[in-house]
Amino acid sequence: MQFKKLNEIELQDETSWCDAVFLTLDIDWACDEVLLDSIELIEKAGVRATFFATHATPLLSRIAENPLFELGLHPNFNELLRGTPQVGGLSAAQVVNRLASIVPGAKSFRSHSLSWGDVISQAIRSVGITNVSNHLIPEQSGIVLKPYADWYGLVHAPYFYQDSACFYFHENTPIRDLAFREGLKIFDFHPMHIYLNSERQERYEGLRDFVRKPDVLLKNRYEGEGARNSLLRLMELG
Repeated sequence: MQFKKLNEIELQDETSWCDAVFLTLDIDWACDEVLLDSIELIEKAGVRATFFATHATPLLSRIAENPLFELGLHPNFNELLRGTPQVGGLSAAQVVNRLASIVPGAKSFRSHSLSWGDVISQAIRSVGITNVSNHLIPEQSGIVLKPYADWYGLVHAPYFYQDSACFYFHENTPIRDLAFREGLKIFDFHPMHIYLNSERQERYEGLRDFVRKPDVLLKNRYEGEGARNSLLRLMELG
């Protein structure tokens, strides 16, 4: 099984995506110890991956320097939607531009909470984004996914697996089976859920006050089947 980065998807070449697996991670402001845990797991597996960055950290340099890895943008527009803009900026363009200055040259994009619209499209196009994975269509739908281009020339790559989405479905297809399904196969994980080996959202919610205390988080890592196990099983195919 071949792992690829999102920026390797080419509409003109179906072989660039149809038989590949795309591993993506939404960093989501994870502290360095938690993020490093994910980086080291993927480095050890030796597979390609796309990391969507939310903030500045020295670990971004480590990711950027690894030819197997790609850094993309993962901006948060929620405060704009709530009417309470904070340091991210007072407009969608300001939010995008601020993050683009932290991750210069990024080609791939996924927004936090999957916010989307024409204003965002124009903002990300202006900073050089070419590939977007911002639409979650759960694998339970049975829909065969494929990339497509929009009127801005952005290549959209919908995804069908998200570790936190699994918490809300009664049945989830084994991750190794998903890797061999027909169509576009993009998997989304979060370093916090990987670190905790989360099996339900409540595990994370109950530890929100300790997200900067990796020793406390580690003591609360789930010992059963969770997000960390799923990631390791997926990467075994690489």
